[in-house]
Amino acid sequence: MARHMWTKEENIFFCRRCVEEYIIKKNSTKVSDFISAIEKEMNYTIEKGSLKMKAQNVKYFLVANKIENTLEISPLSNCSTDNIEAMEKVLKELNISYSAL
Repeated sequence: MARHMWTKEENIFFCRRCVEEYIIKKNSTKVSDFISAIEKEMNYTIEKGSLKMKAQNVKYFLVANKIENTLEISPLSNCSTDNIEAMEKVLKELNISYSAL
């Protein structure tokens, strides 16, 4: 199957859900359960593998910017510019401060 090309809206949605779950609520939801829920919310339009990598990109952003979180997944450093912009937009909208690199 062809690699999914994330839209701006998909990036923002995913980042917002991660921030709500793992920064604001500080839940300890297993990543596999979170991804299954997101997959359903996104009407199964994106494969679980792509969702997992997106969660790893989010984790990388959080670690790199020293943002406290409960997301238990190994970081993946190849974040797209769109992913970074989506995280910055969501954090700004939710009034979560951080030290941008």
